[in-house]
Amino acid sequence: MTLRRLLLLPGLLFLVAARLAAQGETNVELLATLLAAEDARRFEEPTLRVALNHPDSTVRAAAAMSAGRLRDPRGVPLLVPHLRDPDSLMQATTAFALGILGDTAALTPLLERARDPMRLGNPAALELITAVARLGGDRAAGFLRDVLQGAIWSS
Repeated sequence: MTLRRLLLLPGLLFLVAARLAAQGETNVELLATLLAAEDARRFEEPTLRVALNHPDSTVRAAAAMSAGRLRDPRGVPLLVPHLRDPDSLMQATTAFALGILGDTAALTPLLERARDPMRLGNPAALELITAVARLGGDRAAGFLRDVLQGAIWSS
């Protein structure tokens, strides 16, 4: 663990803890477990699964970011359902996380979500476009071309 991470971790924990203080100690413990696993570069599927399905969108978003930053392909199937989360910010966070995760297995669900009749908000659409661009390849290039030509989301 670098000195910078050691210095930043308490501040991050404080900010997250302060926001969730009204929610109770359980959320803080879950977030601390997520941060510790991420810092140790451990993919803890049970913890991620619980956090991704938590009723609090702040916890879900933290879990999505953690899964993305760990860059473990096992995170893709955990994240994909959250592209349709009722919280539009969580949809955007999930798309971003899939992009930084970097596994091309995420490309198909991202492209399917882009064409889903359940409309994406602007932040989620932008993050989805960015994630597709990060993943790259011919299918990604075709999608980006369609977006630029107005064939997707033109209305």
